[in-house]
Amino acid sequence: MPLPDRSYDAYVGPGDRGDLRRRALEVLTSSALAYLVDLVAWKEGELVHVAAHRGHATLSRTNERVVLAGVDPVADQDLFCEDGYPFAAERLHSLFDEPRAPDLA
Repeated sequence: MPLPDRSYDAYVGPGDRGDLRRRALEVLTSSALAYLVDLVAWKEGELVHVAAHRGHATLSRTNERVVLAGVDPVADQDLFCEDGYPFAAERLHSLFDEPRAPDLA
């Protein structure tokens, strides 16, 4: 099955690491895996990127969100919503601040 055409080129970083991240994102954010993978996150500079089959956005430490494609994957930040992402920016920045943090989460 062919993979969908996604354009993460400007957002995944340079060099071999960027190529690996780009290939991983193409697979992980495909609609075929949407039932299994809800969200993929990575840090690039001072921003955390979040991507899903429905969209891609960046999060700053102050919770400023910029949608880069589609819809914001963490737009619902309701504390009481089952599918929400409350405090997404704070939580993800905290994760990637850890020296042992993964490249993708």
